[in-house]
Amino acid sequence: MKFFKLIWLVAAFQIACVSQFVVAEPGKLSVNGSATLFVEPDFVTLNFYVSREATQAVAANQQVSEVMSQLITIARQQEIAEADLKTSGISISENRRSRNDNCSAPGIQAQQTLTVVLRDLELVEELIDEMVEAGALIKGGAQPGVDDLEEYSKQALQLAIDNARDQAGVAAEQLGLSVGEAIEVSFSSRGSRRRGTFSTSNMPSAASPVTYLPGLIPISQSVSVTFESSVDQ
Repeated sequence: MKFFKLIWLVAAFQIACVSQFVVAEPGKLSVNGSATLFVEPDFVTLNFYVSREATQAVAANQQVSEVMSQLITIARQQEIAEADLKTSGISISENRRSRNDNCSAPGIQAQQTLTVVLRDLELVEELIDEMVEAGALIKGGAQPGVDDLEEYSKQALQLAIDNARDQAGVAAEQLGLSVGEAIEVSFSSRGSRRRGTFSTSNMPSAASPVTYLPGLIPISQSVSVTFESSVDQ
């Protein structure tokens, strides 16, 4: 079941001091609550880019296309779905360093990016090694993700509301109040992404195989809840 993908729950209690976190008005009691789920990723998004330089744009473009073709072949051999492969257009630019070096023919640089959504996380290291060996570099690290982000967000929201109600009970006891129904709720989400890391670097070379550490993805919700309240008799 999807629920068992939940690894760790943090309920952040924000009443360290009642006067700091609780707003008491006549007939009202306002508190903050939060919760964070740490879940395993369902997939990881990797961006591989190819950059080649030549004296003419056509040659640079052809070199990039040849390497990109190899990368796509590698991805297909790993049975990655076509929907999980996306290539950018090839960008062409003048290499200013070559021009400043007073070369007779300034270098023309071509670049292209292949974005891969990999759903078998056991293949991450193997895929990276093969792509790097074929001539690619990794752009921007890795981005683990989950398919059911909305569902996890709902779970975190419910836990945050429960946390707020628990805090309202603690505050009410300190203030000599009784807590009624919730009459106003506002909430915000945060921290739904976390980059994975490599044990070597984010731009490995063919000579240094990597170990991928995806980590857990934090999915957080914070709420501010106002409850009806009355003075205990």
